[in-house]
Amino acid sequence: MAFRCVEFASLEDLAEHVRRTLCDRQDLQPGEYPLRVIPLRTGGTEVGLLFVQHGPRMTQLVAVWDHRCGAVHYYDCDGTRFLTEQARVVSPQPIDFSIAA
Repeated sequence: MAFRCVEFASLEDLAEHVRRTLCDRQDLQPGEYPLRVIPLRTGGTEVGLLFVQHGPRMTQLVAVWDHRCGAVHYYDCDGTRFLTEQARVVSPQPIDFSIAA
């Protein structure tokens, strides 16, 4: 399993990076299939995002971004974690989780 560190200017940039990483894993064309973004909450507070990249024949790849510890964990179709990244959004404004709306 690989490990790397990356920074993003916005959640949209993070989502695009996650889409490309998941699509590369399964040899999908980014944008060909939908990417669902679901906010993760604990006690009413948003703590991260769940990314679900759909593919052909009900294929799903998943990534989980934990905002609190700044990590993205990537899982392939059979649920095996294949990559972990330290990923920070370095926007001067507070993070707006509405990307997942």
